[in-house]
Amino acid sequence: MRKVRKRILQMYILMKYTISLILSCFIGKKYTKVWLISERGDEARDNGYAFYKHLKNFHPEVKVKYVISRNSYDIKKIDTDDIIIFKSMNHFLYFLNAKYLISTHHMGYSPEFGMFGKLDDKNLVFCKGKRIFIQHGIIYNFLPSLVEKKIDLFITSSAYERDFIINKFKYDKNVVKCTGLARYDDLTNENENFILVMPTWRSYLYYCTDEEFLNSEYYKMWTSFFNSSRLQEILKRYNIKILFYPHYEIQKRIKNFKIKNQRIIVADSLNYEIHDLLKKCKFFITDYSSTFFDIGYMHKPIIYFHFDYEEFYAKHYVTGYMDIRKDGFGLSCYDIDSLLNEFEKICENKFQCDQKYIQREKNFYMYSDKQNCERIYKLIKKL
Repeated sequence: MRKVRKRILQMYILMKYTISLILSCFIGKKYTKVWLISERGDEARDNGYAFYKHLKNFHPEVKVKYVISRNSYDIKKIDTDDIIIFKSMNHFLYFLNAKYLISTHHMGYSPEFGMFGKLDDKNLVFCKGKRIFIQHGIIYNFLPSLVEKKIDLFITSSAYERDFIINKFKYDKNVVKCTGLARYDDLTNENENFILVMPTWRSYLYYCTDEEFLNSEYYKMWTSFFNSSRLQEILKRYNIKILFYPHYEIQKRIKNFKIKNQRIIVADSLNYEIHDLLKKCKFFITDYSSTFFDIGYMHKPIIYFHFDYEEFYAKHYVTGYMDIRKDGFGLSCYDIDSLLNEFEKICENKFQCDQKYIQREKNFYMYSDKQNCERIYKLIKKL
């Protein structure tokens, strides 16, 4: 039944796409001067929104539109006149005719980025605008899905990342530019009294049943950590709490997490925004999420929990230019005891980041001057 519904939706999208191609022959010109910005189509809280705000504040002459779903919690952030409803006929027409197509995800400005990504690989997408990939996060693993895509400007944050993208993802050096991520212009340290835990997702758990998820090592290890009596004692002793923010693709399983510790809050995406949490946390625990780069940018302590390192890199991602076990911005832990030991050590040290990691972070980022959005703007203008 799921496959049938998916096929019907795809046919509907293809029908609207065909109609919009025909309409573009007659009314396409009215859509041509626009800078079209999107993230996933249902959010305004990442690099797309950060760049949108920059254009509104510093380049009001730019005719900017923002793609977002009608029911999105974030739609109130976008000026009414700038809203393009996700998958509407207007969206299709702007997608085909806008001057610049700007997104945090490959084909994220399209009405269905998975489907249009496949169509684009077959040269069946006929949008006229220049394509700007401003990224969802800093890339440090190899992502086959991003190799040799039709991208006119590919934004990176470090010379290491830039060179990796050029050499391994097969892009011309004139396409891949190092500016820093747009959201980093607003990334300031605003320490509040909580620790942020943000594991990434697992593609091999995406379609599993609730029962399969509850039996996964992923679920068992994280809930064992959260329900540890020792963790409860540490949090009480230092009078601090944990905010656990599941990844976007795991949010639908929030109800599965049974956490007894009253000092741990399970955060949903409606009531919490990642960018704000990253700025406000005292320190950060993750497994492989690239958001550790945001934390490293602010020189906050980081712990990596790598209980499934071999499985993750066998089934989910392929290793890239950084082995975070050796070159990361914090210590890698492989079991709950070592994780708790490092956790307690950071609390004892009053949440100060080790100078060894601070130096690694300073060597990694090319810019820390709050001018990333402006650099991106100037590069787009040059296109």
